[in-house]
Amino acid sequence: MLEGELDATGWQLGLRVKGNVGNGPADASAGGATGLGVDLYGDLSAGLPIPIKPSLSWQRRHTADDRAASDVWRATAELASVELRPDLAADFELALQHRGPSDGQSSAFSAGFGLGLVWTLQRSAANRRGLSLTGSGKLSSSAEHSDGTDDAAEGLMISLSSEDPLGGW
Repeated sequence: MLEGELDATGWQLGLRVKGNVGNGPADASAGGATGLGVDLYGDLSAGLPIPIKPSLSWQRRHTADDRAASDVWRATAELASVELRPDLAADFELALQHRGPSDGQSSAFSAGFGLGLVWTLQRSAANRRGLSLTGSGKLSSSAEHSDGTDDAAEGLMISLSSEDPLGGW
């Protein structure tokens, strides 16, 4: 793995290159596969009016059996800890992904959206613990182009906690 970052006040840009070489069937960790991946990522939390963390990644994997190659492209954008009110914060995530063999015969596209809300019911003090209500949800959908089928998923989680999930107490 090779990684490099550029940092300045209010922003960060990075590049990560990963690769692995399998040793055939005896290599249980990679399943005898070889792969290469490139990630471009950033943290522009203080450089823009909206604190955004974009990333773009590409991965190619070759299987050991028939040496077939598959590519995965993924783009994400995260908005972390946007303060809606003094006691309410939110984070958002949008992700797009394309997966398919490098020969272009069939492919799959998926998209996802995530939202998290943290409501501070009671801030911690010297004589008491704080209390927060956290809710998070995700929606995702994927389309398989080879047979026309679609797949959708959703998730919701609500928790009450005396630990501050944002670390700001």
